[in-house]
Order: sequence, then structure tokens, then C-alpha cells
Amino acid sequence: MKKNNNSTYNTITIVFLGLSVFVILCALLLLLRVVRPPSAFQPRTETAIPTVELPTVTPTETPTITPTPTETLTPTPTETPTATPEAPAETPTPEPPPPPTEVPPEAPTPTPQVQG
Repeated sequence: MKKNNNSTYNTITIVFLGLSVFVILCALLLLLRVVRPPSAFQPRTETAIPTVELPTVTPTETPTITPTPTETLTPTPTETPTATPEAPAETPTPEPPPPPTEVPPEAPTPTPQVQG
């Protein structure tokens, strides 16, 4: 490279470094509120939009803030497992036989006698 080209690069570098320092200095002064921003950069004040209320024949309800219902948890029945086995269903027990009724003794029947 020639010496002439080298000095051109150095000059361009110095110019951009100087501009960078200037921009950083301006930004710091604006952030620290030492310098007021130009009027083009100042925020505009908001103006309230006028609302128009049209007359109505029917009465309308005024909206109110109502609390939203909260979800309440309801307990659900749960069966608790047991360590003991369940008792078997009761089996019907046989009824005892009825007591024997007294049978009246039969009268002796006469046996025919054979004569011989």
C-alpha cells in the first residue's frame, strides 16, 4: 500500500470516531436531562376524546362491576381400601326340623284265630 492510502483510512477513522463520541455525548446529556430535547421529539399531550351520549327512549342499564363467581370445589365420595377382606354374604341357615308330633297308639286289631 501506498502511504497516501494509509493516511486516507486514518482520516476516515478519526472522523467516524469523532462522530461516535459526539452522538454518545448528546445521548448522555439528553438522558441526564441537562439538555431539553427539540420540540419535534417532545411527546404530545393526549387530548381526551369527547363522548357523545345519544338520548334513548328505552331505559338502559348502567353496567356495573360484578365479581365473577369463583369455582368452589365439592368433595367427592371416595372409598377407602381396607386391609381386611370383606365378610362373605350371609348364607341362609337351615331351619331346624319341626318337633315330632305324638302319634296316638293304634288300637290292637284282633287277629282272627284259626281253629283247626
